[in-house]
Amino acid sequence: MKPRTKIQLKIWGLYQELSPVSKEQKQFAYDKILDHVGFRTKKGIHCLDCGDFWLDTSKLKKATCPHCRQKLKIETTRKKMFNQMKHMVILDVIGDFQIARTIRIESKHKAGFNVDRSAHEIYQHWFSENDKPHIIAGFRNSFFNNDSYSGDLEIRLQDNAHSYHNAPDAVYPKYKVKPIYKKLGFKGNLHWVNPYSFFTKIENNNRAETLLKSNQPELFWAELTRSGRGIHRYWNSIKIAIRNKYKVKDSIMWYDYLDLLSKMGKDLRSPKYVCPKNLKKEHDYYVNKVKIQEKKTADELRIKRMRENQIKYEEMKKAFFGISFASGDLTVKVLETVQEFQEQGEIHRHCVFTNEYFKKKESLIMAAMVNGQPVETVEVSLKNFEIVQSRGLSNKASEYNKDIINLVNKNMKVLKSRVDQVAV
Repeated sequence: MKPRTKIQLKIWGLYQELSPVSKEQKQFAYDKILDHVGFRTKKGIHCLDCGDFWLDTSKLKKATCPHCRQKLKIETTRKKMFNQMKHMVILDVIGDFQIARTIRIESKHKAGFNVDRSAHEIYQHWFSENDKPHIIAGFRNSFFNNDSYSGDLEIRLQDNAHSYHNAPDAVYPKYKVKPIYKKLGFKGNLHWVNPYSFFTKIENNNRAETLLKSNQPELFWAELTRSGRGIHRYWNSIKIAIRNKYKVKDSIMWYDYLDLLSKMGKDLRSPKYVCPKNLKKEHDYYVNKVKIQEKKTADELRIKRMRENQIKYEEMKKAFFGISFASGDLTVKVLETVQEFQEQGEIHRHCVFTNEYFKKKESLIMAAMVNGQPVETVEVSLKNFEIVQSRGLSNKASEYNKDIINLVNKNMKVLKSRVDQVAV
Protein backbone atom coordinates (compact mmCIF):
# COMPACT_ATOMS: atom_id res chain seq x y z
CA MET A 1 0.00 0.00 0.00
CA LYS A 2 1.10 3.60 -0.45
CA PRO A 3 2.62 5.37 2.58
CA ARG A 4 0.10 7.81 4.07
CA THR A 5 1.16 8.91 7.56
CA LYS A 6 4.21 11.04 8.35
CA ILE A 7 6.06 8.07 9.86
CA GLN A 8 5.25 5.88 6.85
CA LEU A 9 6.48 8.58 4.46
CA LYS A 10 9.65 8.93 6.51
CA ILE A 11 10.26 5.16 6.53
CA TRP A 12 9.55 4.87 2.82
CA GLY A 13 12.03 7.67 2.12
CA LEU A 14 14.73 5.97 4.21
CA TYR A 15 13.94 2.65 2.52
CA GLN A 16 14.92 4.17 -0.83
CA GLU A 17 18.39 4.81 0.61
CA LEU A 18 19.00 1.14 1.46
CA SER A 19 21.39 -0.77 -0.74
CA PRO A 20 20.10 -3.98 -2.34
CA VAL A 21 21.38 -7.30 -1.05
CA SER A 22 25.03 -7.40 -2.16
CA LYS A 23 26.97 -10.20 -3.87
CA GLU A 24 29.08 -10.50 -0.72
CA GLN A 25 25.98 -10.98 1.47
CA LYS A 26 24.54 -13.56 -0.92
CA GLN A 27 27.85 -15.43 -1.08
CA PHE A 28 27.99 -15.56 2.73
CA ALA A 29 24.50 -17.07 2.74
CA TYR A 30 25.46 -19.65 0.10
CA ASP A 31 28.73 -20.60 1.80
CA LYS A 32 27.81 -20.46 5.50
CA ILE A 33 24.06 -20.95 5.81
CA LEU A 34 23.14 -23.52 3.17
CA ASP A 35 24.08 -27.14 3.82
CA HIS A 36 26.66 -28.69 1.51
CA VAL A 37 25.79 -32.31 0.86
CA GLY A 38 27.14 -35.25 -1.08
CA PHE A 39 25.05 -38.30 -1.97
CA ARG A 40 26.88 -41.61 -1.70
CA THR A 41 26.04 -44.53 -3.99
CA LYS A 42 27.60 -47.99 -4.13
CA LYS A 43 30.31 -46.74 -6.49
CA GLY A 44 31.03 -43.20 -5.35
CA ILE A 45 29.83 -39.75 -4.32
CA HIS A 46 27.85 -37.03 -6.11
CA CYS A 47 28.69 -33.46 -5.07
CA LEU A 48 25.37 -31.63 -5.01
CA ASP A 49 27.10 -28.25 -5.29
CA CYS A 50 29.04 -28.63 -8.52
CA GLY A 51 27.59 -31.91 -9.86
CA ASP A 52 30.94 -33.76 -9.89
CA PHE A 53 31.10 -37.51 -9.26
CA TRP A 54 34.11 -39.46 -8.01
CA LEU A 55 34.77 -43.05 -7.07
CA ASP A 56 34.73 -43.69 -3.33
CA THR A 57 33.87 -46.87 -1.43
CA SER A 58 34.71 -45.59 2.05
CA LYS A 59 32.10 -45.00 4.75
CA LEU A 60 33.26 -41.54 5.78
CA LYS A 61 30.50 -39.12 6.79
CA LYS A 62 32.48 -36.11 5.55
CA ALA A 63 34.48 -35.53 2.38
CA THR A 64 35.95 -32.75 0.23
CA CYS A 65 34.87 -32.52 -3.39
CA PRO A 66 37.99 -32.91 -5.60
CA HIS A 67 36.47 -30.57 -8.20
CA CYS A 68 35.10 -27.55 -6.28
CA ARG A 69 36.97 -28.21 -2.98
CA GLN A 70 33.73 -27.83 -1.03
CA LYS A 71 33.57 -29.71 2.27
CA LEU A 72 30.52 -31.97 2.18
CA LYS A 73 28.35 -33.84 4.61
CA ILE A 74 27.90 -37.30 3.08
CA GLU A 75 24.57 -39.11 3.02
CA THR A 76 24.13 -42.69 1.81
CA THR A 77 20.91 -42.61 -0.17
CA ARG A 78 19.21 -43.44 -3.44
CA LYS A 79 17.80 -39.93 -3.68
CA LYS A 80 18.88 -37.75 -6.59
CA MET A 81 17.39 -34.41 -5.54
CA PHE A 82 17.67 -32.15 -2.51
CA ASN A 83 16.09 -28.72 -1.89
CA GLN A 84 16.72 -26.15 0.84
CA MET A 85 15.11 -22.95 2.12
CA LYS A 86 16.77 -20.92 4.87
CA HIS A 87 16.73 -17.37 6.18
CA MET A 88 19.36 -14.77 7.00
CA VAL A 89 18.86 -11.44 8.76
CA ILE A 90 20.80 -8.30 7.87
CA LEU A 91 20.74 -5.73 10.68
CA ASP A 92 21.15 -2.05 9.94
CA VAL A 93 20.51 1.33 11.56
CA ILE A 94 19.19 4.36 9.70
CA GLY A 95 18.28 7.49 11.66
CA ASP A 96 16.21 6.48 14.68
CA PHE A 97 15.31 3.11 13.24
CA GLN A 98 16.68 -0.36 13.87
CA ILE A 99 16.10 -2.36 10.72
CA ALA A 100 15.97 -6.16 10.40
CA ARG A 101 16.01 -7.31 6.77
CA THR A 102 15.00 -10.95 6.26
CA ILE A 103 16.59 -12.68 3.27
CA ARG A 104 15.27 -15.99 1.97
CA ILE A 105 17.94 -18.32 0.58
CA GLU A 106 16.81 -21.20 -1.61
CA SER A 107 18.71 -23.90 -3.41
CA LYS A 108 17.78 -26.80 -5.67
CA HIS A 109 20.23 -29.69 -5.97
CA LYS A 110 20.25 -32.60 -8.41
CA ALA A 111 22.95 -35.24 -8.71
CA GLY A 112 25.09 -34.55 -11.77
CA PHE A 113 24.12 -30.87 -12.11
CA ASN A 114 25.30 -27.54 -10.71
CA VAL A 115 23.27 -26.23 -7.80
CA ASP A 116 20.60 -23.61 -8.60
CA ARG A 117 20.69 -20.95 -5.84
CA SER A 118 18.88 -17.70 -5.13
CA ALA A 119 18.71 -15.11 -2.37
CA HIS A 120 16.06 -12.41 -2.20
CA GLU A 121 14.69 -10.04 0.40
CA ILE A 122 11.17 -10.94 1.53
CA TYR A 123 10.47 -8.33 4.24
CA GLN A 124 11.90 -5.69 6.57
CA HIS A 125 10.98 -4.81 10.14
CA TRP A 126 11.53 -1.19 11.19
CA PHE A 127 11.76 -0.65 14.96
CA SER A 128 11.68 2.67 16.80
CA GLU A 129 11.36 3.64 20.45
CA ASN A 130 8.27 5.82 19.97
CA ASP A 131 6.10 3.65 17.73
CA LYS A 132 5.05 0.09 17.04
CA PRO A 133 7.18 -1.82 14.48
CA HIS A 134 6.46 -1.13 10.83
CA ILE A 135 6.70 -3.73 8.09
CA ILE A 136 7.84 -3.42 4.48
CA ALA A 137 7.23 -6.67 2.65
CA GLY A 138 6.36 -8.42 -0.57
CA PHE A 139 2.88 -9.82 -1.08
CA ARG A 140 2.53 -12.80 1.26
CA ASN A 141 0.61 -15.99 0.55
CA SER A 142 0.13 -18.32 3.52
CA PHE A 143 -0.61 -22.00 3.13
CA PHE A 144 -0.31 -24.41 6.10
CA ASN A 145 2.47 -22.34 7.74
CA ASN A 146 4.38 -22.16 4.44
CA ASP A 147 4.65 -18.52 3.38
CA SER A 148 5.54 -17.47 -0.14
CA TYR A 149 6.32 -13.90 -1.21
CA SER A 150 5.94 -12.20 -4.56
CA GLY A 151 6.04 -8.72 -6.06
CA ASP A 152 7.88 -5.62 -4.89
CA LEU A 153 8.37 -4.69 -1.25
CA GLU A 154 5.74 -2.22 -0.02
CA ILE A 155 4.52 -0.69 3.21
CA ARG A 156 2.15 -3.22 4.79
CA LEU A 157 -0.42 -2.90 7.59
CA GLN A 158 1.42 -2.10 10.81
CA ASP A 159 -0.80 -4.37 12.91
CA ASN A 160 0.35 -7.36 10.83
CA ALA A 161 4.06 -6.86 11.55
CA HIS A 162 4.04 -9.68 14.12
CA SER A 163 2.85 -12.21 11.54
CA TYR A 164 6.12 -11.97 9.60
CA HIS A 165 8.00 -14.32 11.88
CA ASN A 166 10.50 -16.55 10.10
CA ALA A 167 13.20 -17.57 12.58
CA PRO A 168 16.61 -16.80 11.00
CA ASP A 169 19.30 -19.42 10.55
CA ALA A 170 21.99 -16.75 10.89
CA VAL A 171 22.66 -13.02 11.20
CA TYR A 172 24.96 -11.48 8.60
CA PRO A 173 28.20 -10.82 10.56
CA LYS A 174 28.66 -7.22 9.33
CA TYR A 175 25.75 -5.74 11.23
CA LYS A 176 24.69 -2.48 12.86
CA VAL A 177 22.51 -2.34 15.96
CA LYS A 178 21.47 0.49 18.22
CA PRO A 179 23.46 0.83 21.49
CA ILE A 180 20.44 -0.18 23.59
CA TYR A 181 20.47 -3.71 22.13
CA LYS A 182 24.21 -4.12 22.71
CA LYS A 183 23.58 -3.04 26.30
CA LEU A 184 20.86 -5.69 26.60
CA GLY A 185 23.28 -8.42 25.51
CA PHE A 186 23.09 -8.70 21.71
CA LYS A 187 26.34 -10.09 20.31
CA GLY A 188 25.51 -10.88 16.71
CA ASN A 189 23.07 -13.77 17.18
CA LEU A 190 19.27 -13.86 17.51
CA HIS A 191 19.41 -17.46 18.78
CA TRP A 192 16.59 -18.84 16.57
CA VAL A 193 14.23 -16.02 17.61
CA ASN A 194 12.52 -14.10 14.82
CA PRO A 195 13.46 -10.40 14.62
CA TYR A 196 10.00 -9.15 15.61
CA SER A 197 9.97 -11.11 18.86
CA PHE A 198 13.60 -10.30 19.65
CA PHE A 199 13.45 -6.53 19.21
CA THR A 200 9.98 -6.04 20.73
CA LYS A 201 10.38 -8.26 23.80
CA ILE A 202 14.00 -8.02 24.92
CA GLU A 203 13.68 -4.48 26.36
CA ASN A 204 10.80 -5.43 28.68
CA ASN A 205 11.93 -8.89 29.74
CA ASN A 206 14.55 -8.86 32.49
CA ARG A 207 14.78 -12.64 32.60
CA ALA A 208 15.42 -12.88 28.86
CA GLU A 209 18.10 -10.18 29.18
CA THR A 210 19.78 -12.14 31.98
CA LEU A 211 19.74 -15.36 29.95
CA LEU A 212 21.16 -13.59 26.88
CA LYS A 213 23.99 -12.02 28.87
CA SER A 214 24.67 -15.32 30.70
CA ASN A 215 25.22 -17.23 27.45
CA GLN A 216 22.14 -19.41 27.82
CA PRO A 217 20.79 -19.26 24.24
CA GLU A 218 18.54 -22.33 24.60
CA LEU A 219 16.79 -20.91 27.66
CA PHE A 220 16.65 -17.48 26.03
CA TRP A 221 14.96 -19.01 22.96
CA ALA A 222 12.47 -20.87 25.15
CA GLU A 223 11.64 -17.71 27.07
CA LEU A 224 10.83 -15.66 23.95
CA THR A 225 9.21 -18.36 21.82
CA ARG A 226 7.70 -20.90 24.24
CA SER A 227 6.32 -18.58 26.95
CA GLY A 228 9.23 -19.54 29.19
CA ARG A 229 8.37 -23.23 29.32
CA GLY A 230 8.88 -23.15 33.08
CA ILE A 231 11.13 -20.13 33.56
CA HIS A 232 8.88 -18.59 36.24
CA ARG A 233 8.61 -21.83 38.22
CA TYR A 234 12.30 -22.68 37.89
CA TRP A 235 14.00 -19.30 37.96
CA ASN A 236 15.90 -20.21 41.14
CA SER A 237 17.18 -23.38 39.45
CA ILE A 238 18.22 -21.31 36.42
CA LYS A 239 20.21 -18.99 38.67
CA ILE A 240 21.97 -22.04 40.16
CA ALA A 241 22.85 -23.20 36.63
CA ILE A 242 24.19 -19.75 35.71
CA ARG A 243 26.20 -19.52 38.94
CA ASN A 244 27.79 -22.90 38.25
CA LYS A 245 28.47 -22.00 34.57
CA TYR A 246 26.24 -24.87 33.48
CA LYS A 247 25.05 -24.34 29.92
CA VAL A 248 21.66 -25.83 29.07
CA LYS A 249 21.89 -27.32 25.57
CA ASP A 250 18.32 -28.66 25.34
CA SER A 251 15.85 -26.38 27.11
CA ILE A 252 12.79 -28.55 26.51
CA MET A 253 14.44 -31.68 27.95
CA TRP A 254 15.94 -29.69 30.85
CA TYR A 255 12.59 -28.23 31.88
CA ASP A 256 11.02 -31.69 31.61
CA TYR A 257 13.86 -32.99 33.79
CA LEU A 258 13.14 -30.32 36.42
CA ASP A 259 9.46 -31.31 36.34
CA LEU A 260 10.51 -34.89 37.08
CA LEU A 261 12.80 -33.78 39.93
CA SER A 262 9.93 -31.77 41.39
CA LYS A 263 7.64 -34.83 41.32
CA MET A 264 10.30 -36.85 43.11
CA GLY A 265 10.73 -34.15 45.78
CA LYS A 266 14.37 -33.40 44.91
CA ASP A 267 16.16 -30.17 45.87
CA LEU A 268 15.83 -27.86 42.86
CA ARG A 269 18.48 -25.53 44.27
CA SER A 270 21.15 -28.19 44.43
CA PRO A 271 23.79 -28.15 41.64
CA LYS A 272 23.92 -31.96 42.02
CA TYR A 273 20.45 -32.20 40.48
CA VAL A 274 20.16 -28.96 38.51
CA CYS A 275 23.45 -29.36 36.61
CA PRO A 276 23.64 -33.00 35.43
CA LYS A 277 26.72 -34.01 33.43
CA ASN A 278 24.58 -36.23 31.21
CA LEU A 279 21.14 -34.63 30.92
CA LYS A 280 19.57 -37.37 28.79
CA LYS A 281 20.79 -40.15 31.08
CA GLU A 282 19.45 -38.39 34.19
CA HIS A 283 16.23 -37.43 32.42
CA ASP A 284 15.56 -41.03 31.39
CA TYR A 285 16.48 -42.28 34.88
CA TYR A 286 13.90 -40.02 36.55
CA VAL A 287 11.30 -40.80 33.90
CA ASN A 288 11.57 -44.42 35.03
CA LYS A 289 11.54 -43.41 38.72
CA VAL A 290 8.38 -41.33 38.26
CA LYS A 291 6.69 -44.17 36.37
CA ILE A 292 7.47 -46.56 39.25
CA GLN A 293 6.20 -44.04 41.79
CA GLU A 294 3.02 -43.34 39.81
CA LYS A 295 2.38 -47.08 39.44
CA LYS A 296 2.86 -47.55 43.18
CA THR A 297 0.50 -44.67 43.91
CA ALA A 298 -2.03 -46.03 41.41
CA ASP A 299 -1.78 -49.51 42.94
CA GLU A 300 -2.30 -48.11 46.43
CA LEU A 301 -5.29 -46.10 45.23
CA ARG A 302 -6.68 -49.13 43.39
CA ILE A 303 -6.36 -51.29 46.52
CA LYS A 304 -8.01 -48.59 48.62
CA ARG A 305 -10.91 -48.33 46.18
CA MET A 306 -11.22 -52.12 46.03
CA ARG A 307 -11.55 -52.21 49.81
CA GLU A 308 -14.14 -49.42 49.80
CA ASN A 309 -16.07 -51.12 47.00
CA GLN A 310 -15.87 -54.46 48.81
CA ILE A 311 -17.46 -52.99 51.93
CA LYS A 312 -20.31 -51.47 49.90
CA TYR A 313 -20.73 -54.67 47.89
CA GLU A 314 -21.02 -56.79 51.05
CA GLU A 315 -23.63 -54.39 52.45
CA MET A 316 -25.75 -54.88 49.31
CA LYS A 317 -25.26 -58.56 48.49
CA LYS A 318 -23.97 -60.40 51.58
CA ALA A 319 -27.33 -62.19 51.94
CA PHE A 320 -26.55 -64.07 48.70
CA PHE A 321 -23.02 -65.10 49.65
CA GLY A 322 -22.49 -68.83 49.78
CA ILE A 323 -25.17 -69.63 47.19
CA SER A 324 -24.08 -72.06 44.47
CA PHE A 325 -25.86 -74.48 42.13
CA ALA A 326 -24.42 -77.64 40.60
CA SER A 327 -25.39 -80.12 37.92
CA GLY A 328 -22.81 -82.70 36.94
CA ASP A 329 -19.58 -80.88 35.97
CA LEU A 330 -21.36 -77.50 35.85
CA THR A 331 -21.37 -75.15 38.86
CA VAL A 332 -22.79 -71.63 39.20
CA LYS A 333 -21.90 -69.50 42.24
CA VAL A 334 -22.47 -65.95 43.42
CA LEU A 335 -19.43 -63.66 43.22
CA GLU A 336 -18.49 -62.62 46.75
CA THR A 337 -15.59 -60.22 46.21
CA VAL A 338 -14.81 -57.28 43.92
CA GLN A 339 -11.58 -59.11 43.10
CA GLU A 340 -13.66 -61.90 41.56
CA PHE A 341 -15.37 -59.35 39.31
CA GLN A 342 -11.95 -58.24 38.09
CA GLU A 343 -10.90 -61.85 37.45
CA GLN A 344 -14.09 -62.56 35.50
CA GLY A 345 -13.51 -59.48 33.36
CA GLU A 346 -9.89 -60.46 32.63
CA ILE A 347 -10.70 -64.13 31.91
CA HIS A 348 -13.66 -63.48 29.62
CA ARG A 349 -12.52 -60.09 28.27
CA HIS A 350 -15.80 -58.36 28.99
CA CYS A 351 -16.84 -55.31 31.03
CA VAL A 352 -18.28 -56.81 34.22
CA PHE A 353 -15.48 -55.17 36.24
CA THR A 354 -14.71 -52.02 34.22
CA ASN A 355 -18.40 -51.08 34.15
CA GLU A 356 -18.63 -51.78 37.89
CA TYR A 357 -21.44 -54.33 37.93
CA PHE A 358 -20.67 -54.82 41.63
CA LYS A 359 -22.37 -51.45 42.24
CA LYS A 360 -25.66 -52.45 40.59
CA LYS A 361 -28.25 -52.88 43.34
CA GLU A 362 -30.80 -54.62 41.13
CA SER A 363 -28.36 -57.16 39.65
CA LEU A 364 -26.73 -60.27 41.06
CA ILE A 365 -23.61 -61.52 39.31
CA MET A 366 -22.69 -65.21 39.27
CA ALA A 367 -19.82 -67.23 37.79
CA ALA A 368 -20.44 -70.40 35.80
CA MET A 369 -17.68 -73.07 35.79
CA VAL A 370 -17.19 -76.47 34.21
CA ASN A 371 -14.80 -78.72 36.11
CA GLY A 372 -13.66 -75.63 38.00
CA GLN A 373 -12.83 -73.70 34.80
CA PRO A 374 -14.72 -70.40 34.22
CA VAL A 375 -16.96 -70.48 31.13
CA GLU A 376 -19.49 -67.64 31.55
CA THR A 377 -20.59 -64.75 33.77
CA VAL A 378 -24.31 -64.58 34.59
CA GLU A 379 -26.35 -61.47 35.46
CA VAL A 380 -29.68 -62.02 37.25
CA SER A 381 -32.23 -59.26 37.83
CA LEU A 382 -33.25 -59.04 41.49
CA LYS A 383 -36.34 -57.11 40.44
CA ASN A 384 -38.08 -59.73 38.28
CA PHE A 385 -35.72 -62.70 38.82
CA GLU A 386 -34.88 -63.22 35.20
CA ILE A 387 -31.50 -63.82 33.58
CA VAL A 388 -30.42 -60.54 31.98
CA GLN A 389 -27.40 -62.00 30.24
CA SER A 390 -24.95 -64.89 30.37
CA ARG A 391 -21.73 -64.30 28.44
CA GLY A 392 -18.37 -66.00 28.05
CA LEU A 393 -15.19 -65.09 26.18
CA SER A 394 -15.45 -61.73 24.34
CA ASN A 395 -19.13 -61.40 25.33
CA LYS A 396 -20.09 -64.50 23.36
CA ALA A 397 -22.15 -67.47 24.57
CA SER A 398 -20.20 -70.63 25.35
CA GLU A 399 -21.23 -74.15 24.38
CA TYR A 400 -22.64 -74.52 27.91
CA ASN A 401 -24.89 -71.45 27.66
CA LYS A 402 -28.23 -73.28 27.60
CA ASP A 403 -27.23 -75.60 30.44
CA ILE A 404 -26.17 -72.59 32.55
CA ILE A 405 -29.45 -70.73 31.91
CA ASN A 406 -31.50 -73.87 32.73
CA LEU A 407 -29.56 -74.47 35.95
CA VAL A 408 -29.99 -70.87 37.18
CA ASN A 409 -33.69 -70.76 36.26
CA LYS A 410 -34.29 -74.09 38.02
CA ASN A 411 -32.81 -72.63 41.25
CA MET A 412 -34.21 -69.12 40.99
CA LYS A 413 -36.38 -69.76 44.06
CA VAL A 414 -33.21 -69.97 46.15
CA LEU A 415 -32.36 -66.40 45.15
CA LYS A 416 -35.93 -65.25 45.82
CA SER A 417 -35.77 -66.70 49.32
CA ARG A 418 -32.87 -64.34 50.15
CA VAL A 419 -34.25 -61.20 48.58
CA ASP A 420 -36.21 -60.16 51.68
CA GLN A 421 -32.86 -59.68 53.41
CA VAL A 422 -31.74 -57.14 50.79
CA ALA A 423 -33.00 -53.65 50.13
CA VAL A 424 -33.34 -53.61 46.33
